[in-house]
Amino acid sequence: MREYVIDLLGVETKDRLHQRIAEALELPEYYGNNLDALHDMLTEMAETRITFANYLQADIAMTGYMDALRRMCRNASEETPDLVIAFADDEEDTDDYDYQYTTETE
Repeated sequence: MREYVIDLLGVETKDRLHQRIAEALELPEYYGNNLDALHDMLTEMAETRITFANYLQADIAMTGYMDALRRMCRNASEETPDLVIAFADDEEDTDDYDYQYTTETE
């Protein structure tokens, strides 16, 4: 299983969020920098674990958008075999997550 950690420390805008995601996941240049485009990319990433670490600052700065991101992650995980997406408040301990979405749970 491929594993990625996306550190959201210091992320307070949608543009910076998508930039950080694109860099961490090594998405192609044509990535659309929005949740619909991210959904399309995630549903092509079977057998992958993605952890959004240090998400609390982004959650405060962009509450509604982060809620939408979590909903989209849940949907992508439900549609994609072995795609696990978690949100951890600490980059050092990404096994201690606040949210986790997989095909099996929710």
